[in-house]
Amino acid sequence: MNDRNHPTPHDVQTAVDDARRVREILADVADRIDRLPIYRSQPMTELVKRTTVSLAAWTHHGIYDTALIVDRDSAAMYAVLATLPPADTRTEYAQSLRNRLAAIDALTAVGLDSTRIVSVTRHDDSLIVAAQQPSDDTPYTVDVFRQPTDDETDPELHELDRRTPGTWLIQWQASADSAADVPQVVAHAVEILAGAR
Repeated sequence: MNDRNHPTPHDVQTAVDDARRVREILADVADRIDRLPIYRSQPMTELVKRTTVSLAAWTHHGIYDTALIVDRDSAAMYAVLATLPPADTRTEYAQSLRNRLAAIDALTAVGLDSTRIVSVTRHDDSLIVAAQQPSDDTPYTVDVFRQPTDDETDPELHELDRRTPGTWLIQWQASADSAADVPQVVAHAVEILAGAR
């Protein structure tokens, strides 16, 4: 019998695979919302959300004897969608979802995937991610991520110095003692990025 407090390597790999699959389907959800040009300026509705989630999930799995998996993936997707801030239009909602997925990728890339995302802010090509940490020492963190430049991904560079295209790199970090302090730290990050241009 497996102790839930001590997951097996198989449990860990299954969780990783599940998270990756849900992330892929959510990316399709964002694309499906954006592929409705007539309705881009319309408010996001619960009906559109549920329809796109259902279509994306079934399209991904492709067979009709996996209803349990589809339901589980759909529940995981709704959990992510529930964390998105309100959006005036469907286009803004789709972009907000893409930003959230990018934040998940960025945090995962630096080993912070156990955190709870509080907010995501795009500033030019940078991504500002505020998150609640499981540790009491630094309850909240604000990380600024960027993707590597062409020079940093040059194949001629030594492998220890060469970055992988498309990965997220930490550009700046700060901490906050409480949720109330997070907006001020995020604003400070924006000021730093604006001054660096």
